[in-house]
Amino acid sequence: MIQWKQFQIEQFEKQSGFQLLRDSQSIEAGNKDFGGLHKGQAFAVFKPVNLEQAQVFLMYATRHGLPVAIRCHGLSQAGQSLAREGQVLLDVSALNYELQLKTNTIRAGCSVSWADIILRSLRANKLPPVFPYNTRLSLGGVLSVGGLGSASAQQGTCVAHVVSLQVLKIDGTLVYCDERHNSDLMDAVLAGTGQFGIIYSAELQLQPVSEKLYTRNLYFTDAQKWLEAQFVWRDKKVKYMEANCLFADPQNFSPLEQPLYRISLADEEESLLGVEHGECSEEPIEHISMEDYVFRHEARITKMMSPPYVNYYHPWFECYARREVITAYISDLVNTYPRSLGPMLHCFPVARRHARLFQMPEGQDIMTFNILTPGVAPDDMEECRNWILKADALLRKHGGKRYISSWIADAQNQEYWQQHYGVDWELWQRLKHRYDPQDLWGGRKPKPQNIESDIL
Repeated sequence: MIQWKQFQIEQFEKQSGFQLLRDSQSIEAGNKDFGGLHKGQAFAVFKPVNLEQAQVFLMYATRHGLPVAIRCHGLSQAGQSLAREGQVLLDVSALNYELQLKTNTIRAGCSVSWADIILRSLRANKLPPVFPYNTRLSLGGVLSVGGLGSASAQQGTCVAHVVSLQVLKIDGTLVYCDERHNSDLMDAVLAGTGQFGIIYSAELQLQPVSEKLYTRNLYFTDAQKWLEAQFVWRDKKVKYMEANCLFADPQNFSPLEQPLYRISLADEEESLLGVEHGECSEEPIEHISMEDYVFRHEARITKMMSPPYVNYYHPWFECYARREVITAYISDLVNTYPRSLGPMLHCFPVARRHARLFQMPEGQDIMTFNILTPGVAPDDMEECRNWILKADALLRKHGGKRYISSWIADAQNQEYWQQHYGVDWELWQRLKHRYDPQDLWGGRKPKPQNIESDIL
């Protein structure tokens, strides 16, 4: 693969008048992954502040066949946005702060945070149908991988609710996409992990919401009853649902004697939360503002981003599997779970509403099984790594599909990607050849046939 050389950077700077960052601090920051599992090899960093700068850079890279990796705030956890050797890292964190509220949609630039999108939408008592737990993430970053939240049991993924896009292609062309215009490019970039273009802006659907929600927590000691109850509440159309297996108090991390299974429900109608199901204990129904509910994970995220946890490893893992697979193996997964991996695991239904390249198993009763550890100390990493590899192998053996930005092993091969994309593998290759024929986009990635590239 062709790599950037010093003279090419100097030539670009002379021709464009724009400067790349080549100091050790900028390169080190760009090569650092929050997960701590991988390290990038960027040769330099370019941080455009407007569309023209980004277009000039991409035109130069295309003309000379030079590779580019896209990154925003650097929270990929699994190294998927890190630059390969000889690439320039294109930092889009200052590229587009556009935020425009319309009647039933909101258009936002790639670098806008979900928190800003939500706060602007709430002024009109509206919200996107699905929004992530971590609202500090950028719009473009989440849409590049999928995006889940507490509404996913009813509404699926964030990428399922995109009305239109502006996509910046590798040659610097800005293209409008929706269901009738350039729909194949829209299919490519949503959950495309930055392999087909930059999501310059996106228009999201909005739905009306109340200013307040009713919430209720249910607790189970039996894993099977916990799983069964989740689908009862899903079928009752409760708007928001989270489900966790707790090994420790999520606030102070003090260990529990036995795992405790929790379902957290929220809806605008109190009557939907009032029906008992199964053998469970409960907390009283409470009233909470919609804004407080949306940002309910802020304390946990702040703790994760603070010492010592911010300097630990973050081997996040997520895999989608059929209900019967989770039901058959949940006890084994819980019983072998290393407590050093974090105070809880997450497991709940996800509706089949997603973009074309977002992979899920066949069937309607699909669940996500995921670990969002606040941080793993170095001494505990080997045990946690081995458990994740075993859990991953078990779920994928039974048709599971790993979330594309989830924790990954150091070595993968083309056979893995063929299995992951299944019937969409040929589509992935066609889209790659069409929109990135020189294989210039992205860091770690699948390997198209007849194109030399690194592989996960």
